[in-house]
Amino acid sequence: MESAIFVNLSKYTAHAAITGVAAPTVDCTLLAEWQVSFSFFVPGSAAAALSGATFRFALKETPTSSPLIFSSSLTNSGAVYTADFSSVDSTALRTLIGDQPTIDVVGEIEWTLSSRRERVHFPVTVTNAWARPDDAAPDPVAAASIVWFNQQLAAKVTAGGYFEFQLADLTWVNFALNTGRAPN
Repeated sequence: MESAIFVNLSKYTAHAAITGVAAPTVDCTLLAEWQVSFSFFVPGSAAAALSGATFRFALKETPTSSPLIFSSSLTNSGAVYTADFSSVDSTALRTLIGDQPTIDVVGEIEWTLSSRRERVHFPVTVTNAWARPDDAAPDPVAAASIVWFNQQLAAKVTAGGYFEFQLADLTWVNFALNTGRAPN
């Protein structure tokens, strides 16, 4: 999956295109490969390389929280800087998304140029990966509670040596417990 973000250096805002004012629509999927490209521009000019700048990109729950995923290894080709993730994954991100189909987080691009640090935030939607390799299959036996079981089934062992239980239609069924006597 690929995402492109254009950063306005006059207003320190993120955009979907160099000529537009719309915020970028940025999506990624848990456990999937993701490539995020950044172009920096001043309105009325073409995208420009930020020679000598160092970059960091992170996904965060909020602008001030710790990173869920992080890269300080952005590569550049001309005026485009790219963060590559072979898998959008971390324990913190898995915990945050849980069983939700999607979550909204904050993307943060940070650059330092001539000892001056700048940051721009933008919304990112992370889609859950339902086939996560470390997740276990549900265990319905372990999840069943004795309260639920007792509400669904009335059962008892009778003094006569029978296992007696009541069906949902309220009829009683008896099974002999090796007593040699026929059930009633």
